[in-house]
Amino acid sequence: MILNLDRVSCGYGSKVIVEGLSLNVKAGDILCILGPNGAGKTTLFKTILGFLKLKSGEISIDHQDIRTLSRKKLAQMIGYVPQSHTATFPFTVKDVVIMGRTAYLGTLVSPGKEDARIAERNLELLGIGYLKDQIYSEISGGERQMVLIARALTQDPELLIMDEPTSNLDFGNQVRVLRQIVNLSKRGLGIIMTSHFPDHAFLCSTKVVLMQKNRMFKIGTADQIVTEENLKEAYGISVKIISTTDESGQNVKSCVPLLGS
Repeated sequence: MILNLDRVSCGYGSKVIVEGLSLNVKAGDILCILGPNGAGKTTLFKTILGFLKLKSGEISIDHQDIRTLSRKKLAQMIGYVPQSHTATFPFTVKDVVIMGRTAYLGTLVSPGKEDARIAERNLELLGIGYLKDQIYSEISGGERQMVLIARALTQDPELLIMDEPTSNLDFGNQVRVLRQIVNLSKRGLGIIMTSHFPDHAFLCSTKVVLMQKNRMFKIGTADQIVTEENLKEAYGISVKIISTTDESGQNVKSCVPLLGS
């Protein structure tokens, strides 16, 4: 088991946003967290990453309570991919990815040849090695998202947390990012991702958490959780779940929002 949440409650100040959540993420799992804005997805991420103090319950990674881990050790175990990132300085793609090695460097120590090798290996793993010498701020949004994933992988983590990894991407780049997420899980990485697209749960998740603003949540497989009834309850709109088959003949489900009242 990589990550375990036991009756976790978290929030800001005296306000509790998430209450009594228990779940686990193992090697190779993809946990997709769905829910409307304000339901607590980002709050939960910040708590797992140690940015917010846990109100009650326990979060452990590899059976170690995260409250006992240093910020540096936690960064070696958990990689984080934000929704978006804009570099202030004209760093090359390779420079951005090498920044993922910071968790392993001492104060005032510069990355070495081995750090550069790890960075280049992860760029090649994601199929974007050709970008290494380009300026990060000048590449496309889809390419930048892949670079952020490569940077997180360069931390050599056991768990990858991704905050809406396909936000602001076009249809093709969304699929390319999801494909890489599946590939990474097959290599044994545990992955937690948020999404505003319930279809993504059908496409790549092994587990789903559907969060609601009333602190209620549902946990299970995509087939169990992503239903017309549950989505209407969570988002307040009518949805139709349809099924089709892919090129291999496997059944694939999709969500279609209904505009009628």
